[in-house]
Amino acid sequence: MADSSRYTSLEALTRKHGIVCSSPSGIDVEAIILAVREIIGLDNVKAASRMNKRVVIFVSTVHMVAQIVEHGLFFAPDVFVQVLDGLYVGNIRDSTDKEALQANNITHVLSIHDTAREALEGITYLCIQAVDTPYQNITQHFKECIHFIHSCRLDGKCCLVHCLAGVSRSVTVVVAYMMTVTELTWEEAMFAVKAVRSCANPNLGFQHQLQIFQVTDLTEMRKWLRREFKESPYEDEKTARQLMLCYMDQKRQEERLILGQQDSV
Repeated sequence: MADSSRYTSLEALTRKHGIVCSSPSGIDVEAIILAVREIIGLDNVKAASRMNKRVVIFVSTVHMVAQIVEHGLFFAPDVFVQVLDGLYVGNIRDSTDKEALQANNITHVLSIHDTAREALEGITYLCIQAVDTPYQNITQHFKECIHFIHSCRLDGKCCLVHCLAGVSRSVTVVVAYMMTVTELTWEEAMFAVKAVRSCANPNLGFQHQLQIFQVTDLTEMRKWLRREFKESPYEDEKTARQLMLCYMDQKRQEERLILGQQDSV
C-alpha cells in the first residue's frame, strides 16, 4: 500500500466523477494515480491529466470519490482556491479564516456582497456593497477592483476576492481582472476560473455585463493598466491559458465518461 501520509496536505475538490488535487509544492502525478488505484482498483481510474500544480483524476462512479476521501488520501475542505499567482477566490467563511489567510500570505481582501465590511485586523480591505441580481451594475466597480488586486500582486502580496458563496460576484470580478491582465476573452477567462473552482457561475446579468465589458471597455482598461503600473513579473497569460485548456480537457473527459456509461447501459 502506498504511504498515504505523503498526501495529507493535498487539497481536493470533489466533482461528479472527478477529483481535483492541488499542492503548494506540486504533485507527482504518477504517484497520485498509483495511490488512487490501490484504493479503488486499476480499472476504476478512467483518466488523469496534469496542469501545473494540479491533477485531475476521473473515476468510474461518484461513490468512489467519497471512498478515496474517507480513506484519508485526500481531504475535501470548502476552501478558497488560487487562480493566478497572488490571487485567490472564495466565500465569506474563507475571508474570516485567519489561519488560512496567514498560511497563504493573504494580506488583502476584496469583499463584494450585500453587507461587505472589514472583518479582521491586519488585513487591507476593499469593500464593495453589491447584490447578486442580474440588474446589479457590477461593471462600474471593475476598475477599482482591478487596481486593488494588481497593486497587491505587484507588491508581492496575495489577495482574496470573495462574496457570500464564491460563485457569482467574486468570480465576475476575478474574470474581469483576468481578462485585463491577459488576452483572454470573457468565456476563456471563465473556463480558467472553473478549472480550479467548479462552482463558479455568475448570474446571467453579470455574464452579459462581462460580454459588454469585453466589447466596449476592455481595450482601454488594458491600456490604462499598462500606463498605471510597472511591468508585471507574473506569467498570467500562460497560467490562465493552461487553466483554460485544463478545464476544456476535463469537460471532454467527462463527456467521454458519460457516453461510455450510456453505451454500457
